[in-house]
Amino acid sequence: MCKLYAFILTCKNAYILWEHIDDIMTSIKRKETIESGKFVGIRTGLDIFDNNLTGWQDGDLTAIVGRVGSGKSWLLMYFASIAYLEGKRVLYLSPEMSTYEVNQRLDTIVSAQMGNALTNDDIKYGNVDLKDYKAFLERLKVRKDWKNVDSDGGKSFNLQSIQNEVDSFKPDLLCIDGFLLVQANRGEEGWLALLGLAYGLKNIAMNNKIPILATAQASRKSDGDIPTMVEVYGGDALAQASSVVIMMAINAQEEKKRSITIPKIRNMKNITKAFQISFDVNRGIIGTI
Repeated sequence: MCKLYAFILTCKNAYILWEHIDDIMTSIKRKETIESGKFVGIRTGLDIFDNNLTGWQDGDLTAIVGRVGSGKSWLLMYFASIAYLEGKRVLYLSPEMSTYEVNQRLDTIVSAQMGNALTNDDIKYGNVDLKDYKAFLERLKVRKDWKNVDSDGGKSFNLQSIQNEVDSFKPDLLCIDGFLLVQANRGEEGWLALLGLAYGLKNIAMNNKIPILATAQASRKSDGDIPTMVEVYGGDALAQASSVVIMMAINAQEEKKRSITIPKIRNMKNITKAFQISFDVNRGIIGTI
């Protein structure tokens, strides 16, 4: 590392390189950590990431893109639940869904991970053993590391209100279920408004040194077709700002599977060939096959 500093100081444009020295040092430390066999970032729960010892990285914006009904909100909840079970503080913003429904999904996935096997249908319709369910909830209450908010005091979230929530809760991971439901900056319209919003979220991730995961719609097409980068609804604004883009689609042959590609992923080779994940969300089971 000393040689790198010496190189920077002797460069004609040293002041330009110095602005990026923190990023360079972070990359070097990350590489050294991985080479030592230690995990970097927050575990995702999917082997395609975790087997490479790299999870969600501080400062990264990740887009989870799918068509209506593909299950992107469930996948986001799975990632959030895994982070929570790893001992991380999770801030979950859900402009598409009430806190009540979000917490039911959290209970479903966490209970599956803990071996309690509470199905989402049973929780929704009250077909659970109330004594066992209460005991399960008491175990979750011990920690104060999960916060779900579905609006900014009855109004739409915007970049400032999101930053306020981050300042207040200080999460290790921020999840936003509904990129297009976040209000863009005043005076901006159309694609430029979405671009400003996407890079605004990226700045929040970088300035607060946290990963941000956000879901986004893909244009309507055949359910079994995996979206491409140009099919992200509203143009490629979110895809441009994101370090990682995960595309998902319904598996037309098997209901409890989803097809996944990762056409953009920093520090790893893009995965353009679809792979399958199990997707039995009623039982809270999601994972690499």
